[in-house]
Order: sequence, then C-alpha cells, then structure tokens
Amino acid sequence: MLAPAHPRRSTSSRPRQRGRTLGGITAASLVLAVLLAGCTKDSPAAKGGASGADDTKTVSESDPNAGLRSGTRLKAALITEKDLPSRYKINPDVTRDSADTFSPPVAPVEPTRASCKELATNLWIQGAGIESASFAQTGFGDDIGSEIDAELESYRGDDAKKVMANARTLFTLCAKFKMQVKGAGRATIKVVAKPGPKIGDESVRAILTSPVWEGGSTLLAVRVGTEVVSILSSSARNNGGPAAAKQARLMVSRLTKSE
Repeated sequence: MLAPAHPRRSTSSRPRQRGRTLGGITAASLVLAVLLAGCTKDSPAAKGGASGADDTKTVSESDPNAGLRSGTRLKAALITEKDLPSRYKINPDVTRDSADTFSPPVAPVEPTRASCKELATNLWIQGAGIESASFAQTGFGDDIGSEIDAELESYRGDDAKKVMANARTLFTLCAKFKMQVKGAGRATIKVVAKPGPKIGDESVRAILTSPVWEGGSTLLAVRVGTEVVSILSSSARNNGGPAAAKQARLMVSRLTKSE
C-alpha cells in the first residue's frame, strides 16, 4: 500500500518532489515497513524547466554550475540491484535523475521543527533546507518491509557543507516528533544522532525508532567535496545501519574514482 504524499518545501522552479512516510506497522505484524509513494524529484528538463549545460561545456567563472556533475553522471555512481542482497528489488517510481539540466540557485531555508516531517521520507536530506543543483536517486525494498533509498546531489559553492551542518541541527531539533503510522495512529518517533562512519570528507547519522516499530531506520549523509550522498535504510531486523554504511561507502568510492 502507498503512504500519503507530502509535498517538498521548495521555491525552486524545479517541480516539487513527493515524499512518502515511514510507518506501515500493523498490530498484527509489528514489522517496520517504509512505504514508498513515488517520492521523487522531477527533472526540470522532463517538465520543460530551464535547460542547463551538459558535462562537456567549457568551464568559466561566469558559469555557476562549472565543475558540478550532472544528474546523468551522478546516476552512474548510484547503487543498483546488483549491489544488494537478491531479496531487494528496485522501485522504478522513485528512481530518476536531473539528466543534464541544473536547477537554478535557490535561497536556503533554515531547519525548523516543521522540517521534522522530512525525516520520515526517503528524501530526508531536503529537511536541511538547501536546494541542490543536480541529483540522482533510487530506492529498493524487500518482501518484509526493509528498504534502502539512496540519493546523490551536487551543490554549488559551500552549500554541501551547509547541508551537513543543517542536518546536524535537524537531528537535534527533531529528537522527538509525531507522525501518523498506519495501524497505530499518531506515534512518537525518536531521533538519536550518532557519529557518522569515517567516509568521505565528513558524515552525519541518526537512528529513528518508535514504540510501534520493530527495528528502525538509519539516516546517513556523507559529503564528498561539493556532493552529498544520502541514504535511508530501514529494517525489521535491526536499525538498518550496517546496510546504510555499506552502500554509502560504495557510492563514495564510485564518486571518488570517477573524478
């Protein structure tokens, strides 16, 4: 079943993405399920947005996207079904990228308590309030509700560093928040910030749990220069942390090797 969609906060000309919520716990199963509802970013090019330059363009100081990877290049570093246990299958509804189009610059938004709802979506990094220039995303799930969602984004200037700082702020602001959980009503979600693994230039991590869940979810973001890898990994067996770290390392390695 699909979870209700939540529109993304954005003033960008890029069409809004849709978010799916964590939840899906029934009293009978008491199994953590991360329910996808097509939480994706729509490519501006596909929607007729302003066109951006491709990867072969001449780098110049007047080009705000100079040196940034396009969605097409980011897509090449995403995890695939081959990188995951055979029980995981790709969800095509949440797999897309910005191709060779770059989103125009957008004023950043500081995280607030209202941003906590973003932590319950597979595009949780949007709660940091910084719009990326390009992106690529994908998602996978198995038959018992475990899920791994991954996104790669390129940022201008020092925006990637701001994303990481704002993510830390968001985890603190949202130490506890409430959300609707299927079969359990309005439930309290606990967010515990943890030291991130030693990957890339810096990393941030948080564990999400709830009394109505069995298992939990791990949110992990890793910065590599001007790019950010973000993952949501949920599991009924644990908090999804081991899978999150493993897949983050894989994508960081691919980004680094393709520089």
